[in-house]
Amino acid sequence: MRALLITWAAAWPTITALLLLLDELIGQWPLAFRTLLLTGVMVPLMARILVPALTLAVDRVRAKSSRFVSPPASSAAEERPRCSKVGRDAGAPQSAPQWYSPNAGTDDARQRFARRPVCS
Repeated sequence: MRALLITWAAAWPTITALLLLLDELIGQWPLAFRTLLLTGVMVPLMARILVPALTLAVDRVRAKSSRFVSPPASSAAEERPRCSKVGRDAGAPQSAPQWYSPNAGTDDARQRFARRPVCS
């Protein structure tokens, strides 16, 4: 929903300004050519400048407002389920396909694919 609102907030003023500025120049053109020119200007302008700038502005506003929000009553660590069982081969290296990682034959890669504890 956030991306939709940011895109709309960039698109509406952009298309309005382009229509206002270019109306006398392209007002008599066929509809297909007018939309081709307008979208040819609008899409790169939105994709490279307006949407990233609006996203940054929204993120800054949200970051400032989140500083004033009080933390939740219980911490996330208390809500996590505790692991009571461990898998049969927990910690044992599990083989990975050779094509999956360029380091699949090294000890480092084996540790990445080791089984994790099973929580119930």
